[in-house]
Amino acid sequence: MGHAVGRTASRFTRRTYGLVTIRKDEWHNDKLVNFAGRAVLLSHHQLYSALDVCGVAQKTVAGDTSPDPTDPNRIWVNTALWRQFGPAFGDKVAAWLWGHEHNLNIFASSYRPADWPAGTPEMETVLKTLPKGRCAGHSAIPVAEAEAPYAVKYPVPQEPPGITLGLTDGWYNHGFELMELNGRGNPARLRYYQVAAVDPTPKLLFEEEVH
Repeated sequence: MGHAVGRTASRFTRRTYGLVTIRKDEWHNDKLVNFAGRAVLLSHHQLYSALDVCGVAQKTVAGDTSPDPTDPNRIWVNTALWRQFGPAFGDKVAAWLWGHEHNLNIFASSYRPADWPAGTPEMETVLKTLPKGRCAGHSAIPVAEAEAPYAVKYPVPQEPPGITLGLTDGWYNHGFELMELNGRGNPARLRYYQVAAVDPTPKLLFEEEVH
């Protein structure tokens, strides 16, 4: 299976109702529709987070303070981005790697909030599950242990659990990813590395196939 890479970082140009969105143009749609394989999206901003606020609060029922069960908004999920790319998840988009947080997180595959409304047309055709969502923003900016980047404030689990960057003198290691494309009909292989301080030898933390 071939893979395309969606370059989204330069196109985060505005916010809608407090949410980061992609500028409306035909570049992404053209690549997703006309490429015969599946795409891996790369961006700065995240689709969801276990730590950061990247969405807006769930609405409440009119005349009440209880959450509206029909509203998918959550403060840790960017539903605007999800609506823009969700229709292509699975069929056309195999994975999405983002940054924004200076950290590495291998989030659970096919994640979406457990209390999202189920069985609605929007869930089936627009807010589809993303096969693999990964935070890979750990390439350069120093992050101290005291900043607690692995604190879990929102219910986005890791899969498998326990994969974290190591510490060197109280600072989290930097790292990088390598994606090996293996030709049409074959899965890509994605490897996640860390580099400890000035040690020139990268350490493999995790690897996976992207189908």
